[in-house]
Amino acid sequence: MSEDNQPMPGLRLQPEDFFYRPTGIIQVYIPNGDGVPDGINVVGGLPDLEGLQGITGEGAQRYEGRIDLDPASETFGLLDPKYGFQNTRFPHNFFNNAGTSIGTYQPGVQNDGGKDQQAYEFIKNHPNFSHAVHFQLVQLDLYATKEKKDKNELIKKLKANNPEVGALFEKIVNKDIDHTQLGLPNSDVLGQYTPEHVKGLPEDLQKEFFSEVLDDNDTIEKIEVSDGRDDDTPYNLNFEPLLNTFDNAPEQFKESFGVFGGGILSLKYPHDAVYGGGGVAGQDHIVIEQFQYQGSQSDSFSIQQKKATLNLRGLRRVSNIKEFIGVCRMPIPNNLSFSNGVSWGDGRINAVEAAAFLTANSTISEAINGDIAGAMKNGMNNTGQLLKDIRSGELSRSEPAGVLLSAFASQFALGRIGINVDANQFIQRGVGQAINPNLELLFNGPKLRSFSFSFNFAPNDELDASVMRKIQRFFKQGMAPKRSNENLIFLGSPNIFRLRYRTKQRDRIKGLPMHKICALTTCEINYAPDNVYQSYDDSKAGSSPIRTVMNLNFTELTPVFANDYLSEFEQSSNPGDPNFSQFSDEFGEDMGEGAFRPITTEDTGF
Repeated sequence: MSEDNQPMPGLRLQPEDFFYRPTGIIQVYIPNGDGVPDGINVVGGLPDLEGLQGITGEGAQRYEGRIDLDPASETFGLLDPKYGFQNTRFPHNFFNNAGTSIGTYQPGVQNDGGKDQQAYEFIKNHPNFSHAVHFQLVQLDLYATKEKKDKNELIKKLKANNPEVGALFEKIVNKDIDHTQLGLPNSDVLGQYTPEHVKGLPEDLQKEFFSEVLDDNDTIEKIEVSDGRDDDTPYNLNFEPLLNTFDNAPEQFKESFGVFGGGILSLKYPHDAVYGGGGVAGQDHIVIEQFQYQGSQSDSFSIQQKKATLNLRGLRRVSNIKEFIGVCRMPIPNNLSFSNGVSWGDGRINAVEAAAFLTANSTISEAINGDIAGAMKNGMNNTGQLLKDIRSGELSRSEPAGVLLSAFASQFALGRIGINVDANQFIQRGVGQAINPNLELLFNGPKLRSFSFSFNFAPNDELDASVMRKIQRFFKQGMAPKRSNENLIFLGSPNIFRLRYRTKQRDRIKGLPMHKICALTTCEINYAPDNVYQSYDDSKAGSSPIRTVMNLNFTELTPVFANDYLSEFEQSSNPGDPNFSQFSDEFGEDMGEGAFRPITTEDTGF
């Protein structure tokens, strides 16, 4: 209480109901196991409560959530998504509503692959969550009894917001509990029915206490508790198990090359080449890294969440890089030729088409802004003005606009009965003039860049030949799609590549172009480039060609934008969103050989 004996701000409790009104704080206990989110370890293990899933005394985690049980609230009976599930060390109370928290799992949070969202859904959908909600609904019954509230009205309000919660509360009300038998009316914890108190009740009273939430086999009956978030919006299903089908592919790839224990596959040709680094001078070279691919919208399919029906802010991406596999270093090839391109095309529009579009656009824009009545009125006014102009002679057939409108109206009318004519042709035949198409070259969109490299191999010894074979396999195996014998419906995407040109000190060669993440589209190897097959004995391979030529064709996954020359990051979510994050496969702190340094005035760029 404050000094003037008035209730503290934010508290609606009166002295007479202080010990009975439910706080709505629920304590969810989940036994330790695979996939269980990090919480607070429960001292003494899982509480000894009837029906609680898990083994009493074994390790468990505790989480706190909140269900709104204020009858005067519009969200009465809804789970509080902002409160989320807090893995707190100390329980919340009215005077310290923030509590002492070491983490909160909230819905819609996409950090670290959406782990908060996944944890929230895991806790909410666990059977022990329904068990925890039951405590507070029994407390609500005690409160309604003490304060002589209309329980039927409370049931009605609960069912309106959360039907299954209302149905469970109705069962509790119909049982007509004698709360004095439970010995808690004078509890010093604000009258909460808590696990700490109930676990000390005799077994028969415990069974009676939990009878509404347990079935005949003493198993928890799962209830659906809504948090009120966009209930009319469809769910984006959780495809994470499908996304993880080929998670072991990178390790399998490296193990097939004899690299075990999570190491990185590193190849260079020739085997004794000095490519710099560590203070050792070397020679200019090309670095080609290989990564496991992930879809650019994979974050939207990794968790179950409600999605908006329209995405009118544009389609945002996440990085296509999932896991670093290996790197190959070779001399820079001789055929370095690249071209950048964008798509431009003819744009044509005549006066009638322009007028019709601008009129329709104005009308529809008003409708989008919510002024549907104004839009309809405007449309009628525009139509009326057109008819008025026709009647007044403004669009007489001797006027250019009248001739054009008449020609197009005739074309439309004849087209309705299957006669196709070209209005422009008849105007040319009649008046010897052509309709002005207002021809203009217009930008259509970007293009994806493709480029080719040719690498010559002439091994000096067996070790060089062994490295050559591994490098050729590095690309052929990396570009191959993946197949799972457990799921033959889908194929896994091939790996992707990143190319860099380095100096003898392993700095970027600014006089050569930069490349975005690429797909390897073809790998062609000529084992007889001189039109004569020649080989020598090889103790490891039996025989090895004297010379081979490997041609690689790459295509970048994304176009080049002006922003790339500014070393800007892409945005993987909408600016202003709490989940806002940035990434860049070129300039971000990513895996592999590391990020490019920002482009300077000496860079040729992409």
